[in-house]
Parts: sequence; structure tokens; C-alpha cells
Amino acid sequence: MVSNVAVRSELEYLHVGAQMCMDTRSGHDGIKQVAPFMASIPYRNGVVDKLNSLVSTLEEEFPDLVHYGRKRAAKAYQSAKGSITKPSYSGRIAGTDGQNVNQLDALANIFSKEAHSGGLSFSVFLPRDLIDRQRPGYVPCLLSGTYLLENDELHMSVHFRSQSIIEFGVFDLINIRIMQEEMTRRFNKIRPASVKEFQPGALNVLASRIFVHRRVMKIGNNKFSKRDDVLPSWIDTVSRFRLEAGMHT
Repeated sequence: MVSNVAVRSELEYLHVGAQMCMDTRSGHDGIKQVAPFMASIPYRNGVVDKLNSLVSTLEEEFPDLVHYGRKRAAKAYQSAKGSITKPSYSGRIAGTDGQNVNQLDALANIFSKEAHSGGLSFSVFLPRDLIDRQRPGYVPCLLSGTYLLENDELHMSVHFRSQSIIEFGVFDLINIRIMQEEMTRRFNKIRPASVKEFQPGALNVLASRIFVHRRVMKIGNNKFSKRDDVLPSWIDTVSRFRLEAGMHT
């Protein structure tokens, strides 16, 4: 199934993606997936607050799932160093985990001279990950990204090899939007005189696949929650949140 979906918000991205996964047949390994999955999400002020409110709502019904996702996301997006099971995305971009190149500084240097450059790219994936991986999931899910200034907006495009939509999707979106907002502020401070102030723009996501495991989270020694017990309720919760927040949010 090839899907290039039109969505109006991050909430719709999560709702549509999870629903599409539920509607697919399970593969030979029991995974329900949509491959690839592509979407462009327009930027709205307050998006991170809105997503954090969704997390709070989900946490009321799925505390173990949210705890698991938040903990894993913190390792990836907030830690300066990776662990034996998870590389640090932020650390690799900032040059504190496995690289001696601060990609953020390099991007800022390019932008200060060539604000409309098409080469404002960063990488999380390292070729050695294919050899050094302690486990299959050690190869980062977020592989790379780019920034592009267009029509007074800083667009961001990201490429995922995989995205576990109900475990990590909301945390991916929160942290990537934070990255985009922070880079917008940084670039605005050093923009050439010929460039006027700009705002964040669309977030373009290419996921080679989005998926939901047959067992969505570990809840004890050799015990897991089953997808069929969690996924429909998770979708209903996101749907209700969207309705309460407004149809277009």
C-alpha cells in the first residue's frame, strides 16, 4: 500500500496513520504496516502544546504505553549520548554522540551566507550502524532531514526508516517540531540582510513504513499488551481529542 496522505494537522496524521494500519492485513511477522507513508503537515502556532495535551489525554487511558514512548523518545531526542540499545538523535546532530561534527553549527554557517540553500541537510544515520548494531532497532528510525526557506517559511522534511505510530508517533512529532522551531529562531538571528523574518513552515514526513506491532508494549516479565486490545481504543481516544479540540486541529 503506497500512501501519500493529505492531512491538516499532526493530530490527523496520527489518527489517519493508525487507522490505515488497523485496516491492513497483518504481515507474516504479525505486523500491520503501511509502506511507504508520506504526509505534509502545515504549521500552526501552539502545535507543541496541543500535542502535549494529547499526550496527557492518552496517558490517562494508556499510562504504560505513554511511559514507554516518552522514555524512549527522551533517549533519542534529549540525551547527549546514546545507550547500548538506542542512539541519540540529538547527540549525533550536535556532534556529541559518535561524531565530531556539530551539524547545527554547520547549518547555521551555511544559512548565514546562503539562506536559500538547498543543502541545509542533517544526518542521524551513520553507515557503521549497519555493522555495529547491537539489535535491529539500533539503526535510528529517524535517518535524516532537511530545512528549506521558501515563501517566508522554514520548511522541514524528515525521513524515517520506520515509525511505530502509536508507541512513538506523537513524541516524534513533538520533538521534530521543537527542532524546527528552535532552528527557525536561530536562523532568524543570523539571516542575511536581504532576507526578512520568517516563521516555521510545513513538516514533510516520508516514512518508509509506519506500523503497529502485534504486541505493542511490555508490561512485565515476558508479558505484553496485545495490539487488538490497544489499537482501536487508542484511535478512539485520538478521534475524541480531535473533536473536542476542533475538527481542523
